[in-house]
Amino acid sequence: MAEFWAFLADESNQQTLTWLGGGLVVLGGALWTVVTFVWKPKKAGSGQSSGGAEVLADRGGLAAGGNISIDTSSKTTTGVSGPTVAAIVFAAFGAIFLAIAFAGNTVTATNGGVAAGGDISGSTITIIGNDAGDPQ
Repeated sequence: MAEFWAFLADESNQQTLTWLGGGLVVLGGALWTVVTFVWKPKKAGSGQSSGGAEVLADRGGLAAGGNISIDTSSKTTTGVSGPTVAAIVFAAFGAIFLAIAFAGNTVTATNGGVAAGGDISGSTITIIGNDAGDPQ
């Protein structure tokens, strides 16, 4: 178990796992979105009848054949469904993990300044320049 914790304590391993985890979350969300978009469940009674008269409507008319029932007891909902919400949540977590992977200590030097990032203990930094401020 100590080897596992030592593996997780290594910063380069943490970065790699962050990339892999973020990528898997984004890939999972995208895959779930594709699956729910392509393979919609079939509704009961959506098949065509095997016999009976042919019913046609022409020039904006309305025609119906067979038994017709209207269910007014169920509420009509508009908006996103559960699988779509799950896909959005997966995509959001993936984007957050990728943002964390890109985030880090940023060191910037401007106007001839010096900046150092990371552990530089025991290192030597030499700055060569003239006192007049003229660029060399």
